Amino acid sequence: MYLISSLAWLGRLGTRAVAASLLAGLLLPQLAVLARPLLAPAVFTLLIVAFIRVPRDRLLDAVRRPAPSLTAALWIMLVVPAAFAFLLYGFGIAEAAPGLSLGIFLMLIAPPVVSSPAFAGLIGLNAVHSLAILVIAMVITPLTAPLFVAAVLDQSVSLDPLTIGARLFWLMAGAAISAVILRRFVGWQRIAASGELLDGINVVVLFVFIVALMGDTAFRFLDNPLRITFIVVLTFAIAALILGVTAVVLIRSGRADALTAGLAASNRNMGLMPAAVGASLPPDTWLWFALAQFPIYLLPAIIKPLIPKLTGKKPGPHPG
Repeated sequence: MYLISSLAWLGRLGTRAVAASLLAGLLLPQLAVLARPLLAPAVFTLLIVAFIRVPRDRLLDAVRRPAPSLTAALWIMLVVPAAFAFLLYGFGIAEAAPGLSLGIFLMLIAPPVVSSPAFAGLIGLNAVHSLAILVIAMVITPLTAPLFVAAVLDQSVSLDPLTIGARLFWLMAGAAISAVILRRFVGWQRIAASGELLDGINVVVLFVFIVALMGDTAFRFLDNPLRITFIVVLTFAIAALILGVTAVVLIRSGRADALTAGLAASNRNMGLMPAAVGASLPPDTWLWFALAQFPIYLLPAIIKPLIPKLTGKKPGPHPG
């Protein structure tokens, strides 16, 4: 009971607890060695929690009108990574900064973060639309990610596309099957009433996830603060660029839905790729994964005050 109440307390803290985890990840680099082997189980657990909380009735509206969510998902999973792959590997940027370019590329072939519907609802956007985009993107990732790896990366990068596809498929299929079993065993009513507990589990798992990604980021900042600051600014710039361009391209679906898709496009599930790749990645790639967490957790708060002007709606949780 104490464990359950503690997890529920963490869940009530919500984004504050996640922000504290981000800070702890920076301040406890010695834990990274212990946490990194737990990265794949952490991602698997986050996926299970995401799947188990999907309310079927809320998805029915998106199923009845699938075109906006499908169009957004295809834009996010095909057009955005293709454009950046062309920019990075077609103009020699990858030769100048191979580790960072690989990090950006692997980030953009990943689906949106599993918390994107929660972020969307929190700042007054369309959580149902975000959820539908997420589900579609996760379904097609085992197909699109290996294709991009095979088409873009040369033989000097030891990432086998078939292995990545298989691992992604089993990672997400295993999480979905586990969620179905748990839902049948526990029951939807108990799951729906355990929101704070599930949020608390997410906070704990996100702590492991963030610590694993942060690694020696704090030490690297002390060694070269200007470079780390530049990369942080770059993560925000890329996230803002993707959000803005996506919103403009998809504006015909409505301002709120276009911004929802933009938020999903800019915040990707970076932990999924190293968990699926299962290979040693360059230090700068891990550095990008770590620093790109900042816009994921801070960008929604930054744009929240702008939502009323951009959508003409009052801020607050989306009713869907």
